[in-house]
Amino acid sequence: SYGRCIAHGALVSIAALGAADAPRLERIERLDIRFRQPVLPGAMYAVAVVGQEDAKAQIEVTRGGAVAATIALESGATPVPSIGEQRVAARTTPLHQMIEGLAVTEPLSEPYGCDLSELRRLAPELGASDVPDAVLAWLAAASYTVGMLVPGRDAVFVGARITRASAADSGTLTAGVTAADDRTGLVAVDVSLDQGEASARMALNAFLLPPVPPPDRASIGRHLPPSDALAGRNVLVVGASRGLGAAVTAGFATQGATVWAGFARSGDRVEELRAEFGPERIRPLMFDAED
Repeated sequence: SYGRCIAHGALVSIAALGAADAPRLERIERLDIRFRQPVLPGAMYAVAVVGQEDAKAQIEVTRGGAVAATIALESGATPVPSIGEQRVAARTTPLHQMIEGLAVTEPLSEPYGCDLSELRRLAPELGASDVPDAVLAWLAAASYTVGMLVPGRDAVFVGARITRASAADSGTLTAGVTAADDRTGLVAVDVSLDQGEASARMALNAFLLPPVPPPDRASIGRHLPPSDALAGRNVLVVGASRGLGAAVTAGFATQGATVWAGFARSGDRVEELRAEFGPERIRPLMFDAED
């Protein structure tokens, strides 16, 4: 929905936590995270501790004076317990849920364990060597819940409250919807991550983006009457499978052009366009525009 890839909230949070001092990080009891704007790969951001007193600290991620994310952390008296390697085979395809059905969804519970070895290697690159393994696991679990389980596909992570807890060492992740607003798409999710003394309870917030219908002859025709004005022309559209690219592809096709529809992954979307506007108008062309 932002026209380009955005950085995972978990990675933004890990990088931001690197600004806090090690003793504070070692005793984290609670994290309050708010994402106000998307964080874009390739752009430069500033990370700073903007306030701290006793056991509390506030971190901001900014770009051009605008706040993209904030993290409030609260530390306790005891260090966060260490955890061992916990890699568990996870979903590779996100659940696809509609806002209308989330309010009646039963809680989901499944085995979960992130790839801690990869996170341990990544954290120093983000300037976050002192972030405890358990905190890395909590953030990974929050990101996994929002993007893969509830709401799943088409979700945008906007906030989290993560509280340290103690539970059975079952390696289980349980997520249940507590609110789903069909007017705004806001979804609230309660999560339990059970991994012994390093367990966590989470209250997560995400927006479920409404699906964008693919263009068809009728929707294009309301704005651009069909014609043969571009008959005999060949047009290349990069990113033709969805969004604005799909609409531009459809528009050219209704004007008689042969459209070479470039896509990297979403071949099924291009085939839908081909079925709607005809194989003589839409020619699928798979390539990576970043190459």
